[in-house]
Amino acid sequence: MNNLSNDEINLLKKKIVSYEDFKHYIPNAEDLKDADHNQIMALLRKRSFYDDVVLEDDAQVFLVNRGNKEEILTMFSVVSDWNHATEEAIVKCGDDEIILAYLRQHRLHSKEARQLLIELSTEQSVVALIDRLLFVLDDDLQEMIINKKMLRCFFAHIKHHNLSIGAEVALMSSDLTHPALVYITRNSLSEAGEKAMLNNAKMKEVAGFYIDRTRLSEAGEALMIDIGSLQLIKRYIDRHPLGAQAMKKLIAQHEHLTALLSYVQKHEIPAEAMEDFVTSERVIAASRYFEHHHLTNFRHQEALAARGLKEMVMTYIGYYYLDDSAECLLLDRGWPDVISFYLKRNGHFFADAEEKWLPNARHEDVMEVVKRHELCFSAEMMLIERGNSEEIKTYISNHYLYDRDAREKLLERGVKEEIDIFVERYYPKIADNNA
Repeated sequence: MNNLSNDEINLLKKKIVSYEDFKHYIPNAEDLKDADHNQIMALLRKRSFYDDVVLEDDAQVFLVNRGNKEEILTMFSVVSDWNHATEEAIVKCGDDEIILAYLRQHRLHSKEARQLLIELSTEQSVVALIDRLLFVLDDDLQEMIINKKMLRCFFAHIKHHNLSIGAEVALMSSDLTHPALVYITRNSLSEAGEKAMLNNAKMKEVAGFYIDRTRLSEAGEALMIDIGSLQLIKRYIDRHPLGAQAMKKLIAQHEHLTALLSYVQKHEIPAEAMEDFVTSERVIAASRYFEHHHLTNFRHQEALAARGLKEMVMTYIGYYYLDDSAECLLLDRGWPDVISFYLKRNGHFFADAEEKWLPNARHEDVMEVVKRHELCFSAEMMLIERGNSEEIKTYISNHYLYDRDAREKLLERGVKEEIDIFVERYYPKIADNNA
């Protein structure tokens, strides 16, 4: 005990019986209640020589509530294990010097203390909490500093951390346009943050700046099409393609036709929205789109042929062939003028569609085909069975009759002019001898 001062001996005489006892003794508030300043300081200083000072929870709170700044600051330097009640007492003391001293040395673990700090203290203290210690604020506390417009705290936080989803929504639902602009230059928004921004007329400038550099989520794009101005939509599609959900909405909305016209000249339409496009009434947009894009997916061609407007179909076939199955579906529509246009533009059908078309085809259409293109084997027989001599003579004058059954059928018809052309083409020596 000779190593202890009289003050320490008097304070601890009921519990300390040896030098080792002093090293391990943990004082509580009752032990400190009657101690004066010198005794408290002696206890803190002497004990710090051995290890970090450990005080009972109520002793920590007792010293904070005593309000002696020297004792409190000394305690901060020698105590490392802090309880939540003490942290709340430190914040409630309202002394910036004490609060900042604590924050420079320790983390504020108590959520209640952090909330009290934001509610009761100066921004300087909150900035210290965020900036110096790089401490991530709880989600609701982030929202609190935004709702209270504690901008120094806000900027300190976003310097090191993203906002929580709730805080993004709070920011984008507010009138804090400058903080919002600063934030989006560093971070992309969550889907909920995008929705809040687009729904807030005060964030019009922020939304424009955001879409200049960042593509919206699929849900954000869809909301933009639903509620955004035409100017904002065109500004977006000048820079980014749309996802399927937003594209479907753009196709369906009459008021955004000019945006659609602009879009099809810059981007491809997502595959998931293509059926909506080819079965829509957007014929002018389609004419511009099909100048540079054809339907590579046969299902999209089938949708166009089976359900597209006549004008839409005419627009497409003015540029491209249809595949076999789409040609068959087009024939089912019963549009003679479209069929004629298709044949003039593309010359013929694929085999399955040719077989479906030829038995009931218009004479002028057949003549258009047989002048320039060979028929498939089965269609050659159909041509002979149609029995139109002009069609038959035109075909066999320009093409070989490859199908054997069709040749036999031709000879069975016994039409002299047809047989003469056939013989001249297939058996020229016989034709010369007959001459």
